[in-house]
Formats: sequence, structure tokens, C-alpha cells
Amino acid sequence: MENNNIKINLRAKSYNVISNSNCCEQCENISKNGNQWFDINDLSYFPPLHPNCRCTTTYSTKTAVEKVGEYNTTVHKSNYLNSLSHGKISRLDNMYEKSQPLEVQETHKIFSKDSNMLNDFVKAEGWNEELGNYWKISKFQYDLMINNFERSLTSLKEPTNLYKGISFSTKDADLNILRNDMNTFSSTSFDPAIAKGYAGKNGAVLVIHALKHTNGVYLRQYSHYPKHMEFTLGRNNHPTIFIKNNEIHVYWD
Repeated sequence: MENNNIKINLRAKSYNVISNSNCCEQCENISKNGNQWFDINDLSYFPPLHPNCRCTTTYSTKTAVEKVGEYNTTVHKSNYLNSLSHGKISRLDNMYEKSQPLEVQETHKIFSKDSNMLNDFVKAEGWNEELGNYWKISKFQYDLMINNFERSLTSLKEPTNLYKGISFSTKDADLNILRNDMNTFSSTSFDPAIAKGYAGKNGAVLVIHALKHTNGVYLRQYSHYPKHMEFTLGRNNHPTIFIKNNEIHVYWD
């Protein structure tokens, strides 16, 4: 990819990604409300990130390390630290960890790094050539990943509140889009502090009131980011969503 910074700002040393208010989960995770900065020579996250991507960029003459340092001094650090006690984490591990075949472990690692790949196909109701070419996976590979994910589903053993940070505010939230997103493999956390970290200063937190026996994947065990305490909800949920006290609450029908 050509370094677009040459055309825009010859002195820039870093850039960040600004997402649309109804962006996909991939862009939402990358943009983090503009709080994530990348070295100008690292174009891995430079828009467009996928077909029909509407993200934009801003630039700085400071390095990415300098910009992240600036941001961390202005935001309460608890937003980026686990709030769960060691005992709570151990209890969750004992309840939901289980050994998985190597191919399932690999699917979990891929999903934890970029959930948008699998969910792009889910939203398209299956594999298609355009998405296959973009993500560089065949129908066989896609079917294998779906199978690996479905076979590793587990059920919550008790009613549980799960949390998901989104980069736009409750005022800007489109509940229909959120409802549709809940029909994909939706990434959530047992830890509200992780969700607040993803939401940033101006975003919102989804509080998901999950019932006992709700299906999902305890992704922490084989995740690239085990501290995120992720529980990925299974597909085809039918939630009721409403806003209360600047939080978005999600209940199953």
C-alpha cells in the first residue's frame, strides 16, 4: 500500500484511525475512539480496512509512543486494567476452561486477533467469492473455522452480566445496528473495566444480561489477549435493547 502520509503531511510520525459511528467491530476495536496511535510506517491499520470501510485518519508530528503516553496520562488507568479479583478469574477458569484440539485453538487465536473476518461472512450469510478474496480464505477454510467455533461452544452455568465497549455514545447509538451485531459471534467480557477501556472517554458500554445456558465461547484460554476475559456469544440471538443511565442494556427475548 502506498504511504498516503507523503501526500498529506510530510512531517507526520504517527496516525490514528477515526471510525464511523456505526462502524464494524474490526474498525471499532482498532479506532478505540481515536485513542490508538500507530507509527506512520506501519500501514497494517491504515484505512480502508475492508470493503466499504468509511474510517478516516488524523496525523501527529509526535511518535505513536509519545501520543499513547499523552493519552494514558489523561484517562484513568483503571479503564485499562482488569477489575476482576484473582479469585473471580480462577473461578471463571474452573467453570469454563476445557481442552480443545489444536485446530480449534488456532481458530480461537485468529478470532481473538480479528473477529471481523469470521463475522463478515456471518453477516453475508455464508462464504462468498468477494469476501473470500479479501480475507484470502477458501470456502473450505471458512467452513472449517465455523465448525471449530460451533463445536467449542459452551453454556453459561449461571445468569451473568457481560460487557462490551463501543466507540460511540448512547446518543449516537443505532439500536437496530447493535441488535443485528448481536446475531454474529459478538465479543464480550466478564470484566466491565475492559469494556470501559474499549469505549474510551466518549463511548458507551453494553451491559448484556445473559441468562443461564446462554451459548458462547470462553475465548480467554486460547486468546492472544487473555486479560480481556472474553466470552464470545454464539450466533442467532434475539435481544431486546434499551438505554438507561447512559448504559445500553441487552436482554434476551
